[in-house]
Amino acid sequence: MGEIKRVARHVSDFVREIAVASEEQSRRIDQAHLAVIQMDLVTQQNAALVEQVAAASQSLEEQATQLNGAVSAFKLTATSDSGDPVRAGEAVATMDAS
Repeated sequence: MGEIKRVARHVSDFVREIAVASEEQSRRIDQAHLAVIQMDLVTQQNAALVEQVAAASQSLEEQATQLNGAVSAFKLTATSDSGDPVRAGEAVATMDAS
């Protein structure tokens, strides 16, 4: 009879250890699930930022094209109206007549 009690206690201890290990495993799975959710949120935020950067880049490209068109009407010359050379910093911008 004592042997049966000892074996039963031994089995009970094993079942208790399995239960504790299962609870720990469940907690770790929950933590992993939360980490995956957080990574998904960060990925979505990154995708939104990429879209914003792409839109800003396209807008800047359009603005640069417009600015280039506006500036192309001017010519920078390094001579005065009399044809004499001018010193550095005295270059003259004139409107292109064409």
